[in-house]
Amino acid sequence: MKKITDDAASRVEKVMKKSEEQAIMIESLHRSVCRTYSCFEEQKSYCDKNLILLIAACDMNSMIANWHSIYV
Repeated sequence: MKKITDDAASRVEKVMKKSEEQAIMIESLHRSVCRTYSCFEEQKSYCDKNLILLIAACDMNSMIANWHSIYV
């Protein structure tokens, strides 16, 4: 009976250790996904701001071209 109990305890210990390792891995993956998402949001914000500046610059060029064709 003792051998069976010891064998079962050993298997439970192995399962518990593997479970802890998986929990650490999942936590690490979660942090990695959060960092990646944060970088994505930061990049998206940067691109949105640059797009607005590009549109404004195109509008200014158009206004200058119109002014030039009228007054020059």
